[in-house]
Amino acid sequence: MSPKKKRKRTKTGPRPFGRGERELMFAELYRAMDEKVFESDEDAGRFMDDYNAGRIKPPEKTPQHQAQDLVYQAWDEKDAKRRTELARRALELLPQCADAYEVLADEAPDLAQARALLEKGVEVAREELGPEPFDKDVGKFWGIYSTRPYMRVRSALAQCLWATGDRELAVRHLKEMLRLNPDDNQGLRYVLVGWYADLNDDAGMARLLVRYDEPRAVMSWARALLQFRNWGDSDQARTALNDALKANPEVPLVMLDPRKIPADLGWAVSPGSKEEACEVVLSLGRAWLQTPGAVDWLVQTIKELARQRRSRARTKQQ
Repeated sequence: MSPKKKRKRTKTGPRPFGRGERELMFAELYRAMDEKVFESDEDAGRFMDDYNAGRIKPPEKTPQHQAQDLVYQAWDEKDAKRRTELARRALELLPQCADAYEVLADEAPDLAQARALLEKGVEVAREELGPEPFDKDVGKFWGIYSTRPYMRVRSALAQCLWATGDRELAVRHLKEMLRLNPDDNQGLRYVLVGWYADLNDDAGMARLLVRYDEPRAVMSWARALLQFRNWGDSDQARTALNDALKANPEVPLVMLDPRKIPADLGWAVSPGSKEEACEVVLSLGRAWLQTPGAVDWLVQTIKELARQRRSRARTKQQ
């Protein structure tokens, strides 16, 4: 009698939320809050306890909310035909549904049609907001929930403009969006720093890196590239490269073999991960490759650092 094969145990856990599901949860919460102003953290905590327990219900959905819900479904839908159908239904309910134009642009047959759809999306989103937020709420965009569709579709338009070669206009869009929302919840600074690098606008890179002085991988690798461009193989450049390698050591492997970049990185990327390394290369890889001597310096410096680490390890063992 042959021994019984052990059944392979599979790990189970909560299914991760899709982008649309996650945004729908936030939308329901914001509607339930109904522009409430909490007098204290305890007051806010009591509200959240009541909301999570189901004692507070969001108000009845308007056509605007129903249209937005269809867009959230489209975000998580895998079938292109179904995504388009959901976006068109959203526009039937609300012709000013800016996010629906972005969904349609994603399915457009060419960039020219995508650009036209996104420009229309920005136009209707601005009309829906009216002039007041652009006068009174500069610096608070995205934090005000009603501004998010405008910010999303304008970001998509900027990236479409970049892809079609209208690069100066694309940069102006992102600069203006960072003025509207300097906290940059959308991570536009990580796109813009790569655009500056591609345009050889070292002054633009420097200003952005000073404004957002942070250790995230994209900014760290941009800082290393900028230091090499300015000073060549120098102490400043080596220090910046060492910081970049600490932020994400996977970047050189992806940069030297772009085939490692998957078609879809997902919408949530963890710091230090291979997915983040792919994002760095998508933003800055072209600029690194086109900067004379940069990649050779990167490879040689990494080899030197590795030799130094091995030497220190041997010294400690003796």
